[in-house]
Amino acid sequence: GNRTKFASINGARLNSLLLKVVARYALLSDEGDNNNSGDDAIDNEAVDDAVVSLYYMSQVGFHESVCMSSHVQSTFLPSTFGKNSSSAKSRGAKDIIVKVLTLYIGNTNASPSNIGRHAAIQLMLRASLLRFEGEVADLTYLGKRYPSRMDFDFDDELLAAADSLLIEKQTEGAKPKPILFGRRQIARYERYGSNKPTVFSNPIIAAEDIALKTVSHSEGTVDDIAIANDIASAAEGLLPGGESHSFIWEWEDCVRVSIDEVQSQGERSTSRQSFASVDKKSTSGSKDGSSTAPKQRGLLGKLGNLVSVRDDEPVSIFGFRCAAPKCGKNTAL
Repeated sequence: GNRTKFASINGARLNSLLLKVVARYALLSDEGDNNNSGDDAIDNEAVDDAVVSLYYMSQVGFHESVCMSSHVQSTFLPSTFGKNSSSAKSRGAKDIIVKVLTLYIGNTNASPSNIGRHAAIQLMLRASLLRFEGEVADLTYLGKRYPSRMDFDFDDELLAAADSLLIEKQTEGAKPKPILFGRRQIARYERYGSNKPTVFSNPIIAAEDIALKTVSHSEGTVDDIAIANDIASAAEGLLPGGESHSFIWEWEDCVRVSIDEVQSQGERSTSRQSFASVDKKSTSGSKDGSSTAPKQRGLLGKLGNLVSVRDDEPVSIFGFRCAAPKCGKNTAL
């Protein structure tokens, strides 16, 4: 998705800038907005947005030992900050982000929003699982004056403020199951009512959706990764009825196979009973040696069913040809 692509190119740069914004607000402001004035003023809402952005970007910044693949995730932050400070002592990025977010959550003069607080807690729960790699200097561009190293790094004032904080050992959150990163789209069904699924790019994003809708009235600490693990277990059939957190879950590729089979037989029913009957037929067919392997079809496969794409059609920014009637030559202006 867009997060994954952006993170692979500029994720660590963006995350470092966002963290620095939150750090200046949390570490250097004793009186909330009252201490933020002039050109560098940062209001509560802007800081909340920065924390939430870090939260979203962390979903594609797990260490490869967690997801079992270094190609899936990107570097979340450089491993250290302050290497070239006057003290010549670098500070671990993990410790820095935990201190900054702890102070952000505990700001009594300007309490974070519900979503900002939730985002900060999730980041601290998964801090030990994120990918901290490289140095701040790696974020600059070779031969370019800007952005400079200090645009991303912590200066002496920020480092001194961070050093003055003593943080108790943090509670670690649930460790993501590798399957969260292996299989992609997942479909969510209502237990009652509409049988039209809501499709998410992966279980972690599905868990984000559930958590953010319940955070305003949840009294305890919610762990997105624990929810995502439950969702994946439900989709794998490891939970009764494939149900978790009041929804029924299936991997999207399995749902797609069912829809294709129903359509090939001229049946347009979208009820879950129809899907179940098709799954039974597929299972019995496999006993006769016929292939019933799920079709691994993503966006390109879906587009391919709509129209026949000509070689002289325009190429979109995503790298595939765009055919009429959507945006090809036959599109009416």
